[in-house]
Amino acid sequence: MGRPQWETIVAQAPREKLVTSIVVKSGSLVANAGETINIFAPTGYVSKVISLRLDIPAIGTAGYTQCYVRFQLPYTGPNPDAGGIDILGGRASFGQVLKFNLGFWENADNMQKPSDVASQTAIMRGLEFDDTVPLQFLTSNNTNATITADRIYSVTTINRLISK
Repeated sequence: MGRPQWETIVAQAPREKLVTSIVVKSGSLVANAGETINIFAPTGYVSKVISLRLDIPAIGTAGYTQCYVRFQLPYTGPNPDAGGIDILGGRASFGQVLKFNLGFWENADNMQKPSDVASQTAIMRGLEFDDTVPLQFLTSNNTNATITADRIYSVTTINRLISK
């Protein structure tokens, strides 16, 4: 009679995978606009973050406003349109690069949430997402200039197969 097909597939599938997802956004991000990048785990997996990278280029050398970036996990309660929960936040002054690298804000001269490196790294290492609830990068260009250079969003995860 043999084994059911699903047991064979599960037995053949790897239990864990190390995966790096990189999204490079080209084109303009105009003043007072934003962009959202959603990264999902593969179907049937839960992804645990081990590294994040974010590079938002400097916009110019004059001005008084800033570019704000946050990492967010979507709100999954009874009102999904209510937004999400801010996990990490960083803000760079006009003319400054905004950069999160590996586990901390390398450059976020105007604001870092949380403010200490140990907490930033601990929060990053605690992030998990799946094939229905993504990891979100939200970038808001709250300046009076357009970002024309590429924006880089990267996450390295260990993807674990979900036992059903």
